Amino acid sequence: MTGVLPSHRGRGIAMALKLATIAYGRQHGYSEIRTWNETHNTGMLAINERLGFTRQPAWITFEAALEPGCAP
Repeated sequence: MTGVLPSHRGRGIAMALKLATIAYGRQHGYSEIRTWNETHNTGMLAINERLGFTRQPAWITFEAALEPGCAP
């Protein structure tokens, strides 16, 4: 996962991290790299698309916080 503090965004750090990941994968014989990100994170979506990642169907996660002793 790529993470850049909000105060440091827009400086090319995420792109550099992604490029380093791709270089590592190539050097070690990987044939595929996958990534996930929030659908509202347009900055990271743009970086991933520029690097050739293709969008896949969305993965939806459901979560329920249950109090001890409560039935769902």
